[in-house]
Amino acid sequence: MSFTTYVLSVPIEMLVVAVLALIGGVLAIRSIVHASRMRADAFELTGKVSKTGWVAMLVASLIVLLMNALSLGYRMITLVIIAWVIVGVYWGSKRKEMDNLVNFSQDGYGNNWTR
Repeated sequence: MSFTTYVLSVPIEMLVVAVLALIGGVLAIRSIVHASRMRADAFELTGKVSKTGWVAMLVASLIVLLMNALSLGYRMITLVIIAWVIVGVYWGSKRKEMDNLVNFSQDGYGNNWTR
């Protein structure tokens, strides 16, 4: 079976998840590398590319979580949604802590509103 035949036989949802996971994974690795080099902009959400990457990573994780929940049963969907919200709140709180740590706060457009 050739690569093209295999790709065409895979459901489109799986291809979308794979692409989103790839984009999110690459940008997550980039952020970890930047953080290890003590760069203050490692996890910033400013800039079109960075925002796209984080959104892709969140969407891919939500899709995978929901697919797993459906395979385990409908009762798991509530737990998955709760877990996803907890992760989102935790992630948001860490973002604020990092801003406070480097005394650097931005709005969604990259403007520093503390000055």
